Amino acid sequence: MWLLPLSQIMFNAFKLFLWLTPLFSLVACSDNIPTTISPNPSISATDTMSKLRIDVPSLKGWKKMPQVRMTIGDTIELLVTLENQDGLGLPNQILFISSQKGNFFTENNLLTDHNGQVTSLLLATVLGQDRIIVTNQAGLSVTLPIFTKRGPL
Repeated sequence: MWLLPLSQIMFNAFKLFLWLTPLFSLVACSDNIPTTISPNPSISATDTMSKLRIDVPSLKGWKKMPQVRMTIGDTIELLVTLENQDGLGLPNQILFISSQKGNFFTENNLLTDHNGQVTSLLLATVLGQDRIIVTNQAGLSVTLPIFTKRGPL
């Protein structure tokens, strides 16, 4: 009686593992510095000490848009840059990334590299409007609006 549900659970867990493995590989391989555009000019924040910016490399070449539109199950890479006022990356800084609605990230507590950058993949798991928020330890934050819809059945 319990074998069938347990076997289904194990099979689904295995499928999830196989599906997530390439995502973790993408994060590990994304140490390059792509040329990107921000989805919206307001996707950056500045205080007296630093500037925080979110870019979506896969939107390179698209015109400016008010939000990133996704379908349930889609993933996008988020590239976050923390710079000082002179435009130099701030290494070894902790950044926190979150979703107001609970969408999933491969990493949510991030340490900037030598260029002041971090990457995380966002997996769209919650329908509707959401805001992705990145914050540094000093409280500087930047928000990326997203909208997730159902895919074709």
